[in-house]
Amino acid sequence: GNESYPFVNVAGGLFFSSDGHPGYGGKDIYYTIQKDTIWLPPVRLDQPINSEYDDFSFTCDSTMSQGFFSSKRNTNTVDIYQFKTNIHQVFYCDNQRVNEYCFKFRDEASININTALLKYEWDFGDGSKAEGLVTEHCYSGPGKYKVSLNIIDRKTGRIFFTKLSYDLDLKEIEQPVIVTAGNSIAGSQMAFNGLSSHFPDSRILTYTWYFGDGSRDVGENVIHSYRGKGEYDVKLGLILKNLKTGVIYEACSVKKLNVFSNEQEKTAWEKSHKEQISRPYITDYDHAYISHLYSAEKELSQEIVWRVEIMTSKKRLDPGSDVFRNIPSKYNLRETYLPEENVYSYTINEEMDLMLTYVAFNEMISAGYQDTKVRTFILKDPAAKDLYAFLKIFGTSADNFFRKNDYTLTSSGTQLLDLIIGFMSKYPKLNLEIATHTDNQGSASSNMVLSQKRAESMVNYLIINGVPSTRLVAKGYGPTKPVASNMYEADRKLNRRVEFNILK
Repeated sequence: GNESYPFVNVAGGLFFSSDGHPGYGGKDIYYTIQKDTIWLPPVRLDQPINSEYDDFSFTCDSTMSQGFFSSKRNTNTVDIYQFKTNIHQVFYCDNQRVNEYCFKFRDEASININTALLKYEWDFGDGSKAEGLVTEHCYSGPGKYKVSLNIIDRKTGRIFFTKLSYDLDLKEIEQPVIVTAGNSIAGSQMAFNGLSSHFPDSRILTYTWYFGDGSRDVGENVIHSYRGKGEYDVKLGLILKNLKTGVIYEACSVKKLNVFSNEQEKTAWEKSHKEQISRPYITDYDHAYISHLYSAEKELSQEIVWRVEIMTSKKRLDPGSDVFRNIPSKYNLRETYLPEENVYSYTINEEMDLMLTYVAFNEMISAGYQDTKVRTFILKDPAAKDLYAFLKIFGTSADNFFRKNDYTLTSSGTQLLDLIIGFMSKYPKLNLEIATHTDNQGSASSNMVLSQKRAESMVNYLIINGVPSTRLVAKGYGPTKPVASNMYEADRKLNRRVEFNILK
């Protein structure tokens, strides 16, 4: 076909004449608009603008309320015609969507927790909470909410660790909204209104209704009656003006409506077509905007440690301050400045496993530090990251490094220490404390002796292999710093551990 006489209105709509598309005859006038860099399929303008003769050279205002075009109709000459629109033609319509306010919430379970001691609890930011790693929740409407997935200590009811948090901005869909009572009976009057159409930054200039049976109407509220049964596509087209830019544009929604011969037929159909409720995940819904996301799961790919934070402060605190006097002597206080929060974080205890912080967490609560919680810290120091990598491979269990109830090194122990030798050579200004721990089986004194000999055994291996003794500290803590309860063997094994602490 031949396309000619292009005209682009201020809203970006392209009008042109063509004899290459289905039409009334000769050249007809068509409309298209670009969406996401793609031109939509052309739509033929309705009669009386188009006719069986050549129609072309179309121009109009921004709302297509009036304009001019040329045509050969009625004569063999080309004449210019003026038009005014009573009911606007509706061009491109999207299916009307339902605003979703009920969602599924989920998170991964890569971080191991003891569910006998701890539980997952979602806080949806609207006063509602729910237990479980996967759950559902319904909001009352659009709004801004602070969502978090907390790990709660069952004993105290306090937040042990915040696993996930984000700001949720739940928005209403911008669209023309067709409101009606539902399916109908042929011959009965139906009320339609478009007052729920949502365009917060625009003013609606016109409402145009297409009822799918050839009938049209205009206005915010209209009444229509269908003569026969069937499925109809009801369309609501709007012309709007952006309040900020002044740009005129169009929007259209289509909604299916079923019309039945009688009430019995309508009731039977509705019973057989009950919709199955399928709630989307909050992260999949395109009008749920998530920002300021924190996810511990996403941090697992990095070198992270878990620390027990007893407090934060906008001002830097003196480590000798009375506020820290209740910290048990077995813990070392650590200060870290957090620039993203503009606070100083004061922590004790650092572990490579979340559950190993549980004992210290409860001790700090009992000591009066009511804001205690566990948080992740991403290691940035190169030496700390290298040491972390070694321990990720070998673990920290003393059972792997020493013979049972002895301080003789195993092959795994010497393999780890061989890496430590290279590590100490790579960082010549760094000193290292090797600390070993036991469970509470047997006497405390014998456990102290065993742990000290184990620490010295490791240090001696390093010294024999060239690491200066002045850079090493051997410390046996026996059973004095447990990270688990010692009630069961699995817990006692966690307490039998080795730590490598960088001293600078």
